[in-house]
Amino acid sequence: MIELKKLDGPLGIPVYHQRMPDMVKSVSMGWLILTGSADDTAIGSPGLHHWFEHVPFRGTKKFPRGAADIEGPFVSMNGYVNAWTDNEATCYHGTVHDTQWRKLLAVITDMVANPLLKAESVEAERKVIHQEIIGKLGSVEGHMQYQMPKILYPGHPFGHHTLGSEESLGTMDVATLKRAHQLGYSRSRAVFICIGNMSEEELLRELEPLAEELPYNGVVSRRGPAYFGPLPAWQSGVTEHETEFAASIVNMLFPLPSNDGQIPEMMTTTQMCGLLDCIFENGGMTSPLKRIVREERQLVYNCSTTWNVCAGGGYFGFRAKAKAKNIEAIIKAFDDVLKDASLRSPERLAEIKTSYRAEIEMMPIDTEDFLWKATSQFLNYGGTMRSQRETIERLDKVTTDDIATRLSFLDPDKARIIVFRGLGK
Repeated sequence: MIELKKLDGPLGIPVYHQRMPDMVKSVSMGWLILTGSADDTAIGSPGLHHWFEHVPFRGTKKFPRGAADIEGPFVSMNGYVNAWTDNEATCYHGTVHDTQWRKLLAVITDMVANPLLKAESVEAERKVIHQEIIGKLGSVEGHMQYQMPKILYPGHPFGHHTLGSEESLGTMDVATLKRAHQLGYSRSRAVFICIGNMSEEELLRELEPLAEELPYNGVVSRRGPAYFGPLPAWQSGVTEHETEFAASIVNMLFPLPSNDGQIPEMMTTTQMCGLLDCIFENGGMTSPLKRIVREERQLVYNCSTTWNVCAGGGYFGFRAKAKAKNIEAIIKAFDDVLKDASLRSPERLAEIKTSYRAEIEMMPIDTEDFLWKATSQFLNYGGTMRSQRETIERLDKVTTDDIATRLSFLDPDKARIIVFRGLGK
């Protein structure tokens, strides 16, 4: 069960920690820096902060040889170091054998604090990211993910993919990346998350001197996702894009309540999405979503809910990949799922409660998975954590009236249907 405890970290940095039993020999930890791709255009061009995320792997002050120093000590013992960037944050993280956690802490801290921004390293990563963009655009799923931000959020800081484009990356240089570090990588935007078998005292003792190395450049403090202003007005109706792929993807999306980035509003919306996810998907092939779209109508191999909560609002909806000839039938099936009587039944609610509790009780101890889920929750909740025990207690109080209220947000008249129609064979 995921139950991270918030500690008073050094220099006011929030530290979240869950101690694992001694029998667990893996440790997962990460620095979450609350600067992401939504900050790109304030400094450079789309793709800037994702590009910067790559550069520390080429070398840091303490670990100048790049991968040999940064990853080499861990791979021989089945560990790894990695990073990711999204709209609102960048995270440097890793999972290692418990005998190496202090080394991992030193490595990922230096990656945040002291990257070596050499011209040759910057150029090398420019070429690597160009290949990453090509790889992303090489499948219908990747093409969809790349295009969706500009479709949903045109003109907004969220309105571009984190990778940017070859054109947007072309004009950026070492000076731009240094400025990105100065204006975004500050201890005032740092959160540390750790799951492992060390004590709180051990962790804080090791963290304190290293935290002093994090830059403090006087940038605006963030202890949760930043609010970049209202999202563009929601556009209902059908948007269609043709692709060269054989498969097509259908999205039926509904707007979530708007917010201004405050924790209570984002937490309430995230909890609503989690409940809706269970309502539609719990039960596998017997769930309302898969039963209607796959089992009864044989329109797809797979379909799922899809949702995103952000500072500003977000969306909830359904997604399916299938043949182009099935697009219209899938849209009709999604609409029929919303009308399915079982969604609002006491039996369905009881099934969800039993299943969710069992899922948590049966959850294997996986420090990497715990770290991922904790980081996602922190961002979706606007900058805080809640234990899975609290989630179970909250779910136990949900009634069929609560279900009906949440389903009412999925108004068919407000649906935005985004289709990526495959024209290939």
